Amino acid sequence: MAVALALFSAFPASAALAGPATDALSTCLVRAVSDEDRVVLMQWIFSTMARHPGVAQLSNISPEQRIEINRKGGALFTRLLTADCTLETRKAVLDDGQTALSSAFNVLGGTAMDGLMADPAVQVSLGDLADYIDQNRLKAVFGVPNQKPAATPAAVSDGKPAEKPKTVPVAEVKPAETRTVSAPAAASK
Repeated sequence: MAVALALFSAFPASAALAGPATDALSTCLVRAVSDEDRVVLMQWIFSTMARHPGVAQLSNISPEQRIEINRKGGALFTRLLTADCTLETRKAVLDDGQTALSSAFNVLGGTAMDGLMADPAVQVSLGDLADYIDQNRLKAVFGVPNQKPAATPAAVSDGKPAEKPKTVPVAEVKPAETRTVSAPAAASK
């Protein structure tokens, strides 16, 4: 039961500090998963996140699909902990406690998310977000030289891309003149 709770609390917002045994388990888990396993892991993460009330209405995962995703996820977790990384699992739990499982699966989940985010279709979707970001306002925040934002609305409220504001060049400022001042002559003795 404690192992199941540790697995189901995997991917916390902040992972506990891991010891060497947990690091070894994390390495073993990442090394042991195939590309197909990563897909199972991504599906499980997505399915689990889709239960959150803030996003549940965006997902149409059927109860049957959720059962199948959980079945595959459970089989993957079981295989990883009891076949592929048995010694590392035992040592990590003995040395670092049940949090070792959560920490190790957090690392594994991170690699699955990296794979998810690297997909070309996901990259296109990430790029689509740029249509809704006021680039001139960002440039002003980051201090891009010779650029300041034109007056723009504070936020996009109708879900449409913000109009592309015009870039207004900042007036050129000439550097102040500099004069060389010689050091006073050393006082004679």
